[in-house]
Amino acid sequence: MNYRYLSAILLTFVVLNLRAQSFSELNVPVKFKETLLPNAWCGGFNSPQFSLMQVTGDTVPELIVFDKVGHYFMGFERNEGSWLYNPDLTNSFPPLREWAIFRDYNGDDIMDLFSFSDAPGISSVAVYKGFMQEGLLRFERVAFPNSYNLVQYTRSNGNTQLMYVTNIDYPAIDDLDCDGDLDIATFNAAGGLLELYTNLSVESGFGRDTLLFRLSDDCWGGIYESGASEVIDLASVAGDCAYSLNKEEALEFRHTGSSLNAFDMNNDGLKELFISDVSFNNVSLLWNGGDCEETWFTEQVVFFPEDDTPVQLPSFPSSFFLDADLDGRTDFLAAPNLSLGGKDFDNVWFYRNQGSEDFPDFRLQQENWLVETMLDFGTGGHPALVDVDADGLTDLVVGNMGFYQEDFQRDSRLFYFRNTGTEASPAFVLVDDDFLGLSFYNGLTFNFVPAFGDLDGDGDLDVLVGEENGNLFYAENLAGAGHPMSFGSWVYPFGNIDVGNSSAPCMADINRDGYMDLLVGERNNGNINYFQNLGEDAEFPFHSNQSMAPNIEKFGGIDTRIPGYINGFSAPLVFENAAGRFLLTGTDNGKLELYSIPDMNFASTFSIVSDYWGEVFTGTRTKVALGDLNGDGKLELVIGNYRGGLGLFGTNWEGKLVTATRKNSFVLPLNVFPNPGTELLMFELPESGLLEVFDIKGRRIMTHTLSAGKSRISVKDLRKGTYLLQVVSDRGKVFSGKFVRL
Repeated sequence: MNYRYLSAILLTFVVLNLRAQSFSELNVPVKFKETLLPNAWCGGFNSPQFSLMQVTGDTVPELIVFDKVGHYFMGFERNEGSWLYNPDLTNSFPPLREWAIFRDYNGDDIMDLFSFSDAPGISSVAVYKGFMQEGLLRFERVAFPNSYNLVQYTRSNGNTQLMYVTNIDYPAIDDLDCDGDLDIATFNAAGGLLELYTNLSVESGFGRDTLLFRLSDDCWGGIYESGASEVIDLASVAGDCAYSLNKEEALEFRHTGSSLNAFDMNNDGLKELFISDVSFNNVSLLWNGGDCEETWFTEQVVFFPEDDTPVQLPSFPSSFFLDADLDGRTDFLAAPNLSLGGKDFDNVWFYRNQGSEDFPDFRLQQENWLVETMLDFGTGGHPALVDVDADGLTDLVVGNMGFYQEDFQRDSRLFYFRNTGTEASPAFVLVDDDFLGLSFYNGLTFNFVPAFGDLDGDGDLDVLVGEENGNLFYAENLAGAGHPMSFGSWVYPFGNIDVGNSSAPCMADINRDGYMDLLVGERNNGNINYFQNLGEDAEFPFHSNQSMAPNIEKFGGIDTRIPGYINGFSAPLVFENAAGRFLLTGTDNGKLELYSIPDMNFASTFSIVSDYWGEVFTGTRTKVALGDLNGDGKLELVIGNYRGGLGLFGTNWEGKLVTATRKNSFVLPLNVFPNPGTELLMFELPESGLLEVFDIKGRRIMTHTLSAGKSRISVKDLRKGTYLLQVVSDRGKVFSGKFVRL
C-alpha cells in the first residue's frame, strides 16, 4: 500500500472538511451580576433599529432588530411574556448597510424592506420585496430602470434621478398624503429642508404594487432644521417655508444627520413627525395641523414626551413605534443612531403606552430594554477561553474597547466569568468586572484584547493584553502549574513591541523550537506580525522591530482588509489537528478567515482554507476564541464583535493549542536571603526596579523600590507564611521568587 498517497488523501479530506465546517449556535447559561441572561449570546446593541412583523406566518409577530453597527440582523420570538433570541428568523435576510425599514408597500400583508444603497459611493435607497417560503419570510430585490438598481424619482421637468438619502439619516417611509401607498420624506443634500417624494402608484392606476416617486415638495411641512438649536423653525402659514428659498444667497449647507419617523398621535388620519438631530440628545414631536393635500407642522414639543421623562440619549437618538410588549397598544422606543461614539450600553429607552391605541400616552419604563437580557460590553467584545481557577473547567475572560463616557473617554476593562457548570454542561457567572485591574490604565489607553499562554515556560499560563496604541501588557502568572491564576504586576509596554494600533496578541510555538512565539494582529493593513522567540541565549526573548529578522511583519502574506479599505483588524488564533496547523483570524468585515501554516518558510504566502469559515456572521471587527467547553473533544467557538457582544457556536473540529515545552529566560530568578527569614530580607539586583510582595492567594501586600546592587527591606510586619516576590526592573526585566516568613 502507498502510505504516502493515503496520507495525502487523508490530509486533503481533513482540509476539505475544515473548509466545509458547519456551526450550530449554542445557548450556554450566563449570569451577569446574579441575573440570568436569556439572550446572552445574541451579540449586543449599539445602534439598534426595531420592527415588529410576521416572519414565520404565525399569529404572534416576531421582533426584528437591525444594528447599523456591524450591519447585523437579530430576530426575537415571544415566549411566556419575554423576547427570546432565535437566529433562524433572519438567516435568509439580505446583507444590508446603515438602516433597514420594513413596510408593506404592495399591500399583500407581507413586509417589504427598504434600506440604504449597496452601490459604493451612492447615497440612495434599495428595496426588497418580501415573500413567504417554507414558513419563513424571505426577500428578493426590486428592480428599477437604472444601472444601480436603486429608487429613482421624476423631477418637474420629466427627468429621472436617483433619490438622495444619506447613510447617516433615517428617512420617514409611510403614507404621508393619505392615498394608501408609501411615500418617502428625507432631508435634502444641504441638510436643513425636508423633501417629500410622493408615490404615484395609486394615482397611476397600479394600486400599491409599484414604486413611482415624484419630488412633490422641497420644503415638506414648511420646516427648517438649522442644526444650531433643538428648536425647529416652523412656517407661519400652510404652504410657506420657514427658510426662504427666494433669497439670493445659496442655501446654507449644515451638517448631515437627522432621524425621522411618522406616527399619528391623535387619530385624525394625519401623521405627526418625530425628528432628532446628530448634534443633540432629544427627540422632537412636530404636530401636523395641515391636511392630506398640504402637510403643515404647526406646533412642536422640543423635548418629547413632555408629560414624562423626555428622551435624553447621547447622542443622536432614533424613534420607533411598535407594540413592544404585545398588549395591543403601540409603544415608543428610542435608541442611538450613531455608527461610532454613541451610548453603547443601557441604550434602549422603552416608553409603554398607558393610554389607548388611538390616543397614546407614553411613559418611561426602563432605559435598557432588551439590552438587559444579553451580554453587552459596550463597544468591542474580545473573548478568551482559559481555566482561571484551575478547577478543570474552561472559564471565559472578555475584554472590550470600552463603555461610552460623556467626556469621550473609554471605560475599558477585562471581565472574568467563572465556569460553574460541569464538564459536560458549562455555565458562566460573572465574578469580576475589572479582572486584573486594567481599568487603572484607562487614562492612558483602552481596547483590551486578552490572550493566555505559558510565555515563560514554567508550566502555568501568563497573560498578554493588546490595546489601542498597538503595544502589549504582560503579567506573569506566579501561581505555578495546577494552581488558580495569580498574577504579578503589569509590564507595559512589554518589550517595546508596537504594531501601530489595536494590537491583538496570540501566543503559539510557531517554529516548533519549544519556545512560545508571538503573533500580533493590528488595525491597519490587516497584516499579522510574527515575533519569534529568540530563546535562552537572548537577553530578551523578542526583538521589538517586527520587520527585523527573524520577525516577519506580514506573516503568511495575510491581509484581512476588504480591497480598497485601510483597516483590517486582524486578530489571530493558532490551532493544530491531524491535518496540520491552522491560523484562524477575525477581520474588520466580520468574516472568519482560516489559513494553513506550513512547517517551514513562514515568509511565504499561506494557503487560505476559507475566507468565510463556517459562513457564520455575527457583525464586524470579530475576535475569536476556541476551547472545548462541554468535554466532547470538539472545539466550541466564541466570536466577539464590534457591537460589544458575543456569539457562541459548536464546531466539528477536533484540535488543540500550539504550545511550547521549554522554559524561557524572560523571567529571571530572584535571589533573596535569608530565606526563610524573620525581620530583614536582602536582595542583589543588576538594575533598579519595583518590588511587589504577594500572599499565596495573589493579593498584593506591599511594594518597595529597590536600587541596583544590594538592597534590603523590613518584613517584620508580615505574618508568618509563604509569599511570592516579583521585581520589574526599569528596563522591563522580570525577576521572581518565593520567600517564607518564619
